[in-house]
Parts: sequence; C-alpha cells; structure tokens
Amino acid sequence: MLTPPTASAIRTTNLFFTYDTRWVLEAVNLSIAPQTVNCLIGPNGGGKTTLLKLFLGLLKPNIGTVEVLGSAPQSVRKRLGYTPQHALFDTLFPITAEEVVLMGRLGRHGLFSRYNKADKEAALQALNEVGLVSIKNQRFHTLSGGQRQRVLIARALVGDPEILFLDEPTANVDPAVEHQLLNTLERLSGKMTLVLVSHDLGFVAPIVQNVLCINKTVQLHTTESLSSSLIESTYGHPLKHIHHGPDCSHR
Repeated sequence: MLTPPTASAIRTTNLFFTYDTRWVLEAVNLSIAPQTVNCLIGPNGGGKTTLLKLFLGLLKPNIGTVEVLGSAPQSVRKRLGYTPQHALFDTLFPITAEEVVLMGRLGRHGLFSRYNKADKEAALQALNEVGLVSIKNQRFHTLSGGQRQRVLIARALVGDPEILFLDEPTANVDPAVEHQLLNTLERLSGKMTLVLVSHDLGFVAPIVQNVLCINKTVQLHTTESLSSSLIESTYGHPLKHIHHGPDCSHR
C-alpha cells in the first residue's frame, strides 16, 4: 500500500541516540515529505550514517521515535531500498551484473529459492532504469566504479521501493559518471522519496529540495534557504565549494 500523499515519508520525534556514553544525535524532530529529494550533510562523526541506519531500522533510538511510511522502520523494510557507499564482493566469484541485481529479490523468496520469471523481468527493468541492460551478463568485478554504483542502485530498485536511501553515491567516481548518476536520480525523483548522504552539494543541488544539516542536532532546510555560512556552521569550519559546470571551475 502506497503512502497517502499528505503523510510524512519519514518522521522523527524527540530522537536521541548514543554509542556507549557519547551522544551522537540529540533532540531530532523532523518530517520528510513523500516524493522529495533530501540530502544529508555534516562533518564526519556528526551522525549522518547513524541517522540513515535509524531510518532503515538497523538501529533503535535510545529516546524518542522514528516512523517510516507511518510505521516502525523494521516493519516496512521490504518497501525500502538502500545503496551502500561500498559493497564488498569477492573478485574471484563469477557473479554477473544481472545476478547482483537479482539479489535484491532474495527477501521475497528466501535465501535458497530460485528466481522466477517475474524476478528476472524486474531485474532487467531495474537495469534499464539505470541504463545498463547492455552489460547485464558482464562480471561485476570487471565493471567500472560508476557502473558498479549504478548496478547497486538497480539492486535497490528491483524491489520497487517507496523510499531509496543512498550513502555517498558519487564516492570514487569521475565527473562523467557523476553526470550519469545525476540523470538516473533525476528520473527516479518523481517516482519515490530519495534520501542521500553526500558532501558534494554541487552535485546534488539540481535535484534536491531539502538539505538536512547534521551535527548531533538536525536542521532541515529547503535548498532556497541554504547559505554558505549555514553550511560552514554545520561543519564547524570554512569549506571549499565546487561548481560542477562544463569547465569544472572552482568558486
């Protein structure tokens, strides 16, 4: 069942989280609307990955609540997609791009069940969504970094998620691949809620509506209200901003 248009895709209420005695997140109250593109920014150790794991139900808050699609995150995992920053695969294991994508259907049938016709059609559709149907039979370890990243996005899409979480989708890829990924995310933005972690606001700015500034506390801002001083206060020091125009010049 799809989320009602007026409901929040994600909502937190008075959320606190601690590792041992160190508070990582404090008094987080936010509401993310459905079918919006949202970027999490902040310094290393500021709580971005922790908040992402709370949204995914991989962690539970010490205080407060997290609701995803109107329920506890653990109960709606099949309606969520996730693309990690890094995926570890044995380079000697002969798995194809299509087989990696099919792994996103394992939760529907069990670990040792065979994929059916619907699974394979869904995998091809997901690969088509990221523009990689032509390399479906290539070994995953032979693909470029950008191709691997798009295959992992396809793996997350094959379950037809209502929310897609992406952790540093442009890490270790070149500007040409960034452009391809941006086009992919732009196509997806009208179909689902996107939540991504990225330090590169120059990359995501064309498609993002909201920016969550995270450094223990969380402040949600629209892109129109975001300023250099606000970003620098989030990171705690001046930042070098990069313009991703045709000349790739700094500003």
